[in-house]
Amino acid sequence: MVMLLSGSLLPLHQQIQSSVEMKKERLEAAETLYEAASMLRFGVTWGERMSGGVTYRWKYDGSLCVEYQSYSGKQVAVCES
Repeated sequence: MVMLLSGSLLPLHQQIQSSVEMKKERLEAAETLYEAASMLRFGVTWGERMSGGVTYRWKYDGSLCVEYQSYSGKQVAVCES
């Protein structure tokens, strides 16, 4: 019984944790976009911000984009729309 519960709950826990981490990263990327938009007023066109061990790099070259390496190891780009 214990093996059945732990065998089914552990993957569910890992999936939920992964989902929460990815949402947290997207939130941090959105906050970085907001801060970057503020910096554009001063003529700054690139920068980076570190949060939770993740480096968020942003640049403006006609559109504002933030790039970071996700929890799962993939390179992610979030751009303003």
